[in-house]
Amino acid sequence: MLYRRWEAPREVERTLSPYGLVLKNGSWYVAASSSGSEIRTYRVSNILDLTATEETFTRTAGFDLPKYWQQHLDQFEVRRFTGHALVRIAPSLVRQLADLSAPLLLKAITDAKAEPADDGSITVEVPIESVPNAATQLIRFAGDLEVLEPPELRAELTRLARTIIERYES
Repeated sequence: MLYRRWEAPREVERTLSPYGLVLKNGSWYVAASSSGSEIRTYRVSNILDLTATEETFTRTAGFDLPKYWQQHLDQFEVRRFTGHALVRIAPSLVRQLADLSAPLLLKAITDAKAEPADDGSITVEVPIESVPNAATQLIRFAGDLEVLEPPELRAELTRLARTIIERYES
């Protein structure tokens, strides 16, 4: 197959021994080994060209696709988050989190078992991928969430807020 990946070189050729397909959030992934290497995950939509061959292979004894997929997801989460942000969440947002699409904030509150401050707010540490990504994720909570650390994230939120104000102020 000819495969497009996120790092250079962008397009690579691989000969795969497929172990299984998984559907996650509307995207298909294939678990496969390439030239006898360990099993990896490939996003099907990134396959640019595919040619079936007559070659066969023997699947590793005891391979368990659901177990492999769960391990893949767990490892992905570890690699994805490169830092943390310390945030104070207003009581009104704490009450709404279960109904919002904010799993990282909800998990941080649940995992921390944080006691509310006198004003009802909760301060927790949240994993982040990067400062720009975290800023775009957190700005939607505007006045109900305050980033306490890191200072770079506070600065990026300030920059985004100024951009919004400049665009809509007139």
